[in-house]
Amino acid sequence: MARAWRLAAACGLVIAASACGAGNAGDDDVSDAGGSDSAACTAVVSFEPMMPTAPATIVARGDVFGASGVITYTWVVRRGGVDVPFTALDADSRDIQFDAPVAGIYDVELWVGGSCGPYRGGLNVMQPGANTRAIRLRFVPPTSIAAPPQERVITISGGADFAAGILTLDAGSVHPITVRTPQAAPVAAYLRFTSRATPDAIVESFSDTAGNASVRLVGGRYDVLVVPTTAALAPLTVVDWEPLSGALTVDGGSTLDGHVLDVGGAPVAMARVSVSSGSRVSTVATTGADGSFQLRWRDGAAVETITVVPPAGSDLPRLDASVELGGTAAITIRHAAVPTSDLAGTLVRVGGAPVASADVLVDVQRASAGTIRDAAGTTVLAQATGWHRRTIRTDATGRLPAVRLLDGTAAVFIAAAGPGAFASASLPPGGTLDAAAPVTITGRVLRAAGGVRAGARVRATLTGAVAHAGAPIPLVSTGADGVFSLPVAAGAAYAITVSDPTGDDATSTFPISLATTQDLGDLPLPAAITISGEIRATGQSVGARAVGVAALCHLACTGLDRSRPLGDAVSDAAGRFIVAVPDPGVSP
Repeated sequence: MARAWRLAAACGLVIAASACGAGNAGDDDVSDAGGSDSAACTAVVSFEPMMPTAPATIVARGDVFGASGVITYTWVVRRGGVDVPFTALDADSRDIQFDAPVAGIYDVELWVGGSCGPYRGGLNVMQPGANTRAIRLRFVPPTSIAAPPQERVITISGGADFAAGILTLDAGSVHPITVRTPQAAPVAAYLRFTSRATPDAIVESFSDTAGNASVRLVGGRYDVLVVPTTAALAPLTVVDWEPLSGALTVDGGSTLDGHVLDVGGAPVAMARVSVSSGSRVSTVATTGADGSFQLRWRDGAAVETITVVPPAGSDLPRLDASVELGGTAAITIRHAAVPTSDLAGTLVRVGGAPVASADVLVDVQRASAGTIRDAAGTTVLAQATGWHRRTIRTDATGRLPAVRLLDGTAAVFIAAAGPGAFASASLPPGGTLDAAAPVTITGRVLRAAGGVRAGARVRATLTGAVAHAGAPIPLVSTGADGVFSLPVAAGAAYAITVSDPTGDDATSTFPISLATTQDLGDLPLPAAITISGEIRATGQSVGARAVGVAALCHLACTGLDRSRPLGDAVSDAAGRFIVAVPDPGVSP
């Protein structure tokens, strides 16, 4: 596939003076006005047919808006940088005809003279039987561009690279927001705006102590999460909110009282208690000296998750419980008598050698570590799971300090040199905590078209219980023979991601549930096509630089798959981008 920058003609949501010329390419302005000085006189081109399938004969019709001076028509047609012959259909070459025997992007230029801006665009010619796929393009502008994060949905076709045209960032509108109580008192709060049209593009803001905020949003309706900074008011999700109203009203909601008790029934002070259910969250209450708390929430008559985080320095585990509170106004949370052990003096070793001055992440859970009870503390409403997740640092001899954790099977990650080390340990560990030395995963990366892929990037990202921010991400490149050798922590779960910096092939991820010394064999990359285009800010005739672009799935994906990019890029100084995504393919 040719990798030159391409600008495509398209049908516009935000159009200057253009015609539909890129099949189902994209959204926005397709003409290149050649700068603001020539914007009043602009050449445009329309194509017949507008959505051709190869082989096809294309008619390109030129026109000029706001003409001044002598108008001439000079055409250039190329595919992959190679000139494509064309035939003039009239004496002044206003209209031309050319053949498109194969699929791809046909770049077209029309120069008309007379100080008019030229047309530069393109035409997507599809493969016969091409499969199609809806793709979300998410744009995250830098702070220098007055536009919020936003998405476009385009439909790409398989078997050929795709031109998305000139995509204009919607500047949106700045909306003054007021957050008030029903009594009109101002409310300082965190605000999160989720577009109902593109729910994955989130905009965040804060209202000040006067209850005022200003937020830039594209048109449409939103779901708004309001989290007041005061514990006297309950967080609120406003569904299907209209930004033009500008007003958000939040009240105290419902009150949930309770006590947090330890194993012996003594009060636990300084514990943090919260309730959540989906997008509905409560305030975070901190227990007093008597273990009491009061939080504000909104009873959704559904299963809620209660979370209790003990105070810093406590040996008590965090508790999590799912319970249907209904109209319950008060509860008692009590820790159960579960076995724990002190890890003081435990020697941490990797491959038999002590690991000095290293962070050790321990993740251990235990069922029935506490209960949620009624206000009297007699009726059990739900069992709670106990959880310890602690990062502990070894001393100069590789031994752990005093820390008491739940007994049970723990996932442990040791931040040793290189990829680190993993252990599935039984607590108490009996004086030593041993992890195997790193292992090596090998494989060979193949191109979709056949042959090996030299220079492919292979990285390993921790998954599972010990995945955490700051964890090492081993990264290597394949050699001339397409072979890689990747060091990883033995026994850990990883996602092995293979990407092609050239964009010829698409990125692929291979899950590893238990890392061992192993050869993954041949890893063929999926075929890729590229989506290219130019991003412009509203009202600008030049491209917008440093805009983050992510291509994401649109349909038939949920959870992490919906947020995991199929490919990403950053627009260059001219606003141009090119991103590789898996090829939808062509039906036989």
